[in-house]
Amino acid sequence: DVYVDPLGASDLVLQQAGQTREEFFVTLLTHELGHVLGIGGHSNEADDLMFGGIIRVRRPTADDEAVLRWVWSQPI
Repeated sequence: DVYVDPLGASDLVLQQAGQTREEFFVTLLTHELGHVLGIGGHSNEADDLMFGGIIRVRRPTADDEAVLRWVWSQPI
């Protein structure tokens, strides 16, 4: 199951991240889609979409894409 709370970040956190609530929601959905596609964990890099904190990017980075390619290349 994937749970997405569009109110999960305070207005102050959104302001510090330079995002509107709508931008935050789209970014959060994109991040959670990474989990749906098989990325089980979080990145330690704040610039990655799969970062475990407030995400400031709106699309997967090269590192995010490399992790997803690795996950999908593993035998079932």
